[in-house]
Amino acid sequence: MRLSNKLSFGIGVRNEMQSHIDQRVNLMPRAGFTWTPWGNRTSIRGGYGLFYDWYESNLYDQTLRVNGIAQRDLLIINPGYPDPSSGITADVQPGGRVQASSSLDMPKVHQASIGVERQITQNLSVQASYKMLRGRHQLRSININAPNELGVRPDPTVGTVTQFDSTGRSQSDRLELRSTYRFPRRNIFMNVNYALSQVKNHADSATALPANNLDPSAEWGPSRQDIRHRVQGQVNVPLLLGVRTSVNVNAQSAAPYTIITGFDDNHDGVSNDRPFGVGRNTARGQSTWTMNVNVNKQFAIGGVRRAPPAGNGGGNGRGGIGPGGPAGAPVSNQANFAQGQGQGGGFRGGQGTPQGGGRNGGNNRGDAQGNNSSRYTMELFIRADNVLNHVNYGGFSGNMLSPFFGRPTSAQQPRRLTVGTAFRF
Repeated sequence: MRLSNKLSFGIGVRNEMQSHIDQRVNLMPRAGFTWTPWGNRTSIRGGYGLFYDWYESNLYDQTLRVNGIAQRDLLIINPGYPDPSSGITADVQPGGRVQASSSLDMPKVHQASIGVERQITQNLSVQASYKMLRGRHQLRSININAPNELGVRPDPTVGTVTQFDSTGRSQSDRLELRSTYRFPRRNIFMNVNYALSQVKNHADSATALPANNLDPSAEWGPSRQDIRHRVQGQVNVPLLLGVRTSVNVNAQSAAPYTIITGFDDNHDGVSNDRPFGVGRNTARGQSTWTMNVNVNKQFAIGGVRRAPPAGNGGGNGRGGIGPGGPAGAPVSNQANFAQGQGQGGGFRGGQGTPQGGGRNGGNNRGDAQGNNSSRYTMELFIRADNVLNHVNYGGFSGNMLSPFFGRPTSAQQPRRLTVGTAFRF
């Protein structure tokens, strides 16, 4: 709804239901706005949405297979060799199973965002945005038959009973700053992005068991995706004879990992016990960075391309009318809650809608980058990933019994050169 020439507003609601979840009313409202209080040079966008996630089929599949009859989750303490069940100290526990809670809910995420964009000059624009996510009823696993402090299970005739619960929470906050410079006359494009974020949750996956099943709330801590600082820069410039090159640099601070003792001191069947006072994902590895370079040349083939319809055009334009809202929704419904940004023509990318920003944009993007208007084009390119061959370590070991404790166990992709061609019509 266009309330005035400076303010537009969009609202919507949808409902989702899923088999094996008792809830049938799962309303997901969302609203967004775009406000240009001081003319078209300054835009303020914001919005709120509620999104539901799914009880995935692979989780339900485990409850059917590992039901304690068709398949069992067997635990053997102090196993023998080569037969695990042999030996004087081998202790074969009763078979366990995997099940879902009778009160399982669909996970949901509340998402809100606000952003300001300012056109400083004809070529330079800056943007600042903040996005908040709050997850409720998040899926996680708990061994409901874990032994108590005396080593006694609630049901001694059964082993580990892994139950999928929807009692977890998640929390994410992200502040992003972006600067874009365009010089159309020389076909030069540059941008720099910086993001400061924090992500916390109770579990990194629905199948992850807590270190202490009697105190699952102690698992609250940083997520594996808790990368505090991210910087990305890109430069796209023409060279000689129609050859273009783009340089992309990505850097981020260290990812977290968990320190564990390597023992199963509470005898719950999982060796993920942590030292006293140490939380989940509280250790950090090393920061990483990489530089990628792409060089390409386009050739015209065939006749002249027909003129595109109104509203189409090249360049990274901004959806003009669509209501604002948070981008990057955590579920597949994200596209239905637009930020009002599209791949539009020139400085305007067609009409943004609640079903997706910039609906009409980006169909003739090549022309805005100075390419020919021929009907067919062929492109030759050379791409170098991690061109400086910088070693980025990962997979840090948090097991205190391991000789690799505190050290990386893997590395990201080394330098890779790709030569190829593309034909567009």
